[in-house]
Amino acid sequence: MYLLVSAIIGILVALYLFFNRSKHDNQYLSNLLGIVVICSSVHFLRNYLISSGWILDFPWFYGTFSFIYLLAPAVTYLYVRGLLNDEYKIKPINILHLAPTAIQLVLCIPYILSSREFKLNNIRAITGHNNFLNNTPINGVPNKYYFATIFICIVIYSLLMLREIKKAKLNSKEAFQLEIYQWARFVFIASLSMAMLMIINATITASKINGNFHLTVFGPFLWLRLLLFTLVLYRIIFSKRLLWGLPNFRQDSEIITKQLATTDSNIQTEIDQVQEVSKEIILSDQQAKQYHLVLVQFFLTQTHLYTELEFNLNHLAKFTNIPKHHWAYYFQYHSEISFVELRNKNRITFAKNIMRLPAFRNRTIEAIGSASGFGSRVTFFNAFKKYESITPSEYWDSIKRDTLD
Repeated sequence: MYLLVSAIIGILVALYLFFNRSKHDNQYLSNLLGIVVICSSVHFLRNYLISSGWILDFPWFYGTFSFIYLLAPAVTYLYVRGLLNDEYKIKPINILHLAPTAIQLVLCIPYILSSREFKLNNIRAITGHNNFLNNTPINGVPNKYYFATIFICIVIYSLLMLREIKKAKLNSKEAFQLEIYQWARFVFIASLSMAMLMIINATITASKINGNFHLTVFGPFLWLRLLLFTLVLYRIIFSKRLLWGLPNFRQDSEIITKQLATTDSNIQTEIDQVQEVSKEIILSDQQAKQYHLVLVQFFLTQTHLYTELEFNLNHLAKFTNIPKHHWAYYFQYHSEISFVELRNKNRITFAKNIMRLPAFRNRTIEAIGSASGFGSRVTFFNAFKKYESITPSEYWDSIKRDTLD
């Protein structure tokens, strides 16, 4: 039952990663992580069906998803590399990493289209020991060659991931960089450990020593893999920041540069320095300062936007051409106040300014709050008192007294 429940939870987590667009995430990385999770989930679901005997009711499941064992190492590598190198989309050259999976999927087509009886014959061969390494093919290629290919893929992609992790260690100095680095390292260690346990499992099974079936199918090798998978799911579900991926700050460096270069020559010099730093470090304090300058310029010039009642991170992202998950990271790690607090603080400043205008002298407090972007008198009063320590009515009275004096 633990196998089945873990597999179902894994599939649900993967679907969340694929289809939840309300997150402030890097969707490319979320998709890759979802594929990694669903590969493991299908693997454990397959094991459950075999161990429970239900595989006889679903014989197509046994060989249909064999391509996941080639897909998982490649996608895990792309995910780890994407985390550590600020990637937001797959490059055409990287599609080559999926070539072995595509070939395997094509080779599986005859099996997928074969009769139910043919599939059942393959299932019935699992008696006393798993026939993973024997010469009975389920995909057009003898399984021992398929296993060798999987082993080679695991070794190659493990070395590639290890190289990326070693390189990224030099840049993991700031808080969120360190968190991303540790998560990438954890994914690498967990995935490699699960893969090696699977290889040991298959190798011992191939020896055909009496009793190996229960040692490998129901024994410690399976449960250790399942425990590692559970830890991965736990980290994803209860560490929601990890769902966001790593924001692709470099993607918009040129856009931000153009926005700020027109305002001050000193800012342009600072931006040039930031771009030099960004070649070596994914996100630095200078880059955070660059985003701060964008915010300052925005709240100085775009009062008609942030005083709209519905103004949120989506609108900020749309106007600045900076994805909203960038701003989510900025406010999470590099801002002393949250986005809502910054928005409300600027709205209060706007309210104080318009209270001094002759055109607003005969307006009500509710009208002032509404014009400033607040949806009700209560929210306006609470925000005003929070930042000014007095109510808007008291502030307005002080303005009127000053005018009379």
